[in-house]
Amino acid sequence: MLFVILTAVLCLPLRAQNYERMSELEQEHYGDFAMVNGDYQTMKNVRRYWVQQAQRLKFLKQVEFNLTGSNESILKVTIPHRMLFAQNDSTMLLSADAYLRPLLRLVKGTDAVATMIIASYSDNNGSEKYLDLISGSRARQVYRWYARQGVGPTEMHCFGWGNRVPRNENANIQQREKNRRITIYFIPNRKMLRWAKRGQL
Repeated sequence: MLFVILTAVLCLPLRAQNYERMSELEQEHYGDFAMVNGDYQTMKNVRRYWVQQAQRLKFLKQVEFNLTGSNESILKVTIPHRMLFAQNDSTMLLSADAYLRPLLRLVKGTDAVATMIIASYSDNNGSEKYLDLISGSRARQVYRWYARQGVGPTEMHCFGWGNRVPRNENANIQQREKNRRITIYFIPNRKMLRWAKRGQL
C-alpha cells in the first residue's frame, strides 16, 4: 500500500541538463499543486530567479539543484538522506539544520515566494512496508522541522515514496545511495508569479 503523507548539480546557465522531468507517478499525486502557468516572459523570469537562488545556495555541498515541472518553473532541491538522518532511522541529525535552514527564506515570511512539496525516497533494501514507513517518517520529520520554523500547513505537502521513484537502478552501493534522498520542490506562489510578470524578481 502506498504510504503517502498529505499535509498540505547546481544549475548555472539554463541548460537542458539542468532539467529533470518529474515522474508520472508524482505528477499524478501532486496534481494542481505542482502546476505553474504563465506567459513566456513570466516563466523566463521565474527560471532566472531559481538559477540565482541555486547560485546563492551553492555552499550546500552534495546538494543538487535542478529545474522541473511545467515550464521548468519549479526548483528541485535534492539532499542525500545521510545529510539529514541517522542510518536506517528517521531521527534527524543535528547537522540537518545547516541544510534545511538556508531554504527557509523561500517559504517563510512576507517575502516568501514559494510553496513546497517534501518528498522522501529510499533504495530497495527492505520490504515494501518498511520502505514506505521509513520514507514517510522522514518526510514528516522535514515537514515538522519547517512547521516549527513557522511555515504554515497550507504551504506544504509531504510524501513518502519508498522505492517507487528510483533515480537509477539499485545494482550497487553507489546507486542505492543516490536513491536514498529527500527532494524539496519549491513551487512559485501567486506573489512570485505576480512579481515575475512585472519583472520585479
